Amino acid sequence: MWLGERRGYAIDWFTQLWVRATGRRVRLAEYRWLDAPIGATRRVGVGWLGAEPPRARGLLGSFDALASDTFDPSAVSDEVRRFYTETSEYRMDLWARWSFFAGLGARAIRAMHAEHLDQLRVPIDVMEAATGVTSDVFEVDGESAWLRRYEDSHRVIYAGVYSVFRPEGQPPMVRVAFPLPNGNCIVLLRPENGEDGALKLVSRGRKFGEPGMYLTVVRGDGEVSARRTPIAELFTVLPRSGGELRTDHVLSMYGYRLAHLHYRIERKSAGD
Repeated sequence: MWLGERRGYAIDWFTQLWVRATGRRVRLAEYRWLDAPIGATRRVGVGWLGAEPPRARGLLGSFDALASDTFDPSAVSDEVRRFYTETSEYRMDLWARWSFFAGLGARAIRAMHAEHLDQLRVPIDVMEAATGVTSDVFEVDGESAWLRRYEDSHRVIYAGVYSVFRPEGQPPMVRVAFPLPNGNCIVLLRPENGEDGALKLVSRGRKFGEPGMYLTVVRGDGEVSARRTPIAELFTVLPRSGGELRTDHVLSMYGYRLAHLHYRIERKSAGD
């Protein structure tokens, strides 16, 4: 059901009302990490990127910006570091496995939201992305926007902005912001050193401003309602021989594993 340009589709509007009713009302001037691109109500897709956004080289301008007392960027493999600063030079394949009940819920959410919004269309079937995934990086307001689409249909899987933020009292983290109608979904990922030069990005936390996934809805006058969700993510980026990387992406909620996504990442050849 369409409720007009301001509210959008009924299912999206109800979600926004839930965030406004249960979330925290904050000023963006005090919580800069919540200030991110906003999506249109009818269709998010790639419209927020602008007509002809310039190309960007990598997701992070400086990998060393993540340095802290608890994370040593120099201990991370050169290939992993290179991927984050030269992302446009890589291609990837993606496949996913969902637990049975989580898969049913994911299908319902995708049908209600992702299909008409053309955003956050996470693969559910193991072979859904078997034909390949495109990977493009653009510059948007001084930050890097990473656009990933199914190669055969060009439907958007993820379209989000990447940057480094340091919320008050926290070490530097990777912030990923996905535009949604009248707001966005923001994920704060804490970097950790893994074995053999691996990088871990963790969104597990407890308090507001700690690593985690947040939904926001714009209220006006520089304010948003922000709701922390119970979904946690763990990315493990592992170096392999020949310039190849493997990434394991685990989604969980209250300790229950929802899905396990796998990425194979390699440098583009001259013909790509």
